[in-house]
Amino acid sequence: MTTGPMHYRAAVMLLRECTNAEGLIYADSYEYLLAAQVHASLALTAATIHAGKVGVTATAPEMAEWDKALTPPKRGQR
Repeated sequence: MTTGPMHYRAAVMLLRECTNAEGLIYADSYEYLLAAQVHASLALTAATIHAGKVGVTATAPEMAEWDKALTPPKRGQR
């Protein structure tokens, strides 16, 4: 099963694949942008659930995984 943090990292990775060092989007990266949007939406859904909005609370390991996912690696690192 893919977790919220995994979806978040996938979205960030896909966005990096379709942008240059200045953050400009390559013209032929439409599919990457669509996939990144899907992953970002799934990450947001998972984060909302774990924030307790629907009665589910995150465990300490789940929160640690979110912390790791939300700490962006330096450009060129994965």
